[in-house]
Amino acid sequence: MPADLLAQLLSLVSGDSHPHSINQPSARVAGSVELLAKRQPSSSSALAKRQKVWRCRLSTVRMSRIYPMTPATPANLDLIAARAGVQQANTSLTLAQKRRRAATIGTIYRRIRLWAARLGLPVWLASLVAASLLAFALAIPAILLGASVGLLFLGIILSYLIPGAAIFSLLRDGAGETDENRVATRDSALRGAVARGVEAMTEWALAKGALAAALQKVAAIEAILRSDAHRRQVNESRILAIDPGRLYPDEFERYAGDIFRHLGYHVEVTGQSGDQGMDLLACKGATRIAVQAKRYTGSVGNTAVQEAYAGQAHHRCHRCMVITSGTFTKGAIDLAVSTGCILIGKDEIPALVRGQINLGC
Repeated sequence: MPADLLAQLLSLVSGDSHPHSINQPSARVAGSVELLAKRQPSSSSALAKRQKVWRCRLSTVRMSRIYPMTPATPANLDLIAARAGVQQANTSLTLAQKRRRAATIGTIYRRIRLWAARLGLPVWLASLVAASLLAFALAIPAILLGASVGLLFLGIILSYLIPGAAIFSLLRDGAGETDENRVATRDSALRGAVARGVEAMTEWALAKGALAAALQKVAAIEAILRSDAHRRQVNESRILAIDPGRLYPDEFERYAGDIFRHLGYHVEVTGQSGDQGMDLLACKGATRIAVQAKRYTGSVGNTAVQEAYAGQAHHRCHRCMVITSGTFTKGAIDLAVSTGCILIGKDEIPALVRGQINLGC
């Protein structure tokens, strides 16, 4: 591959051979570069394809520095906590529903036992009557459908065995029950079951209300996240998270354009990095600002102010600005005062992003 492309890739992953490179190396990209340097392509077409692939990868690595991961805002953290609250409330509601269902079944079971005790029917007689009714209810349709005698007899036997045994188990005396205290004991058990049912119903209602409140909180936070104010806050945090001193000149121009777009300006790119004219034209309403973006590590002299002032006249703008990742010399500051040029150094960039600098708009 070309020596210049290999040098750029190595500078990006090493973090020390380029003045604007990343401080933390990427082991994955470094390993791929070493592998690429060892392999020789078999033809010129293969060389061209490989160069294209690695140019794309180089651009991706550079762009990852300009647009880092969006930092989490308090609203994002609140949304995560609210969604966890919804899951917890949903789990509590499910458990409350199970308890309410079990309490309802227990209440019905104890009502039947109390009803049987008040009637005074022997357990075996109640089981026999119930099984006979079920057998009769099953035999009539079977006869109408023309079932065989053997099948009909088997159905009757099963109707006596299974339901009869279940009813006998349901109605038989519990521990400590006698003929004298059967009704009182079962009435007391029913009262306890009803009380537990009320508790389960109250717990279910509270869990349902908690789930509704949690869902309402999530909806409110999502509405905040969709609001323009929150989008502006996120975009502001994203821009402030970028270190302009680690950008290339062309990346710094795009960074300056993003700042003005964040402030509500329409941005027009007029040149490339290193030209003698304006880099950006920022327009908001009837106001036009000519912007000169200088990616410097040191101090910017008055030449940049002269270019910005000339660009203001050439492009018929109302104001001019020089924005840099460095500082300004005393001569540049004095010239800016006399020409009305706005100077934005690395220390003023955060205030510009937050809209705290008056641009005369």
